[in-house]
Amino acid sequence: MYNGRIACTCGFSLKGRMAFVDAIDKLPYVSVEESNSIDEDMSHIILRIEDNKNAVRLIEDLPELMEHLINV
Repeated sequence: MYNGRIACTCGFSLKGRMAFVDAIDKLPYVSVEESNSIDEDMSHIILRIEDNKNAVRLIEDLPELMEHLINV
């Protein structure tokens, strides 16, 4: 994390999976600054988060979001 920003590299494309990005952005402790697909197997999501406590919350919440919204 650098200045409250987290760069997440995903091993899947976000094409057709923007509901996942929207779900992250709806979490009250994080905001999505940017998202993009690099190719069919990789993408980036840049997040803004206030502190390490909320970074831990995100790590705990992401698997559930992925289970419900992504079939990779």
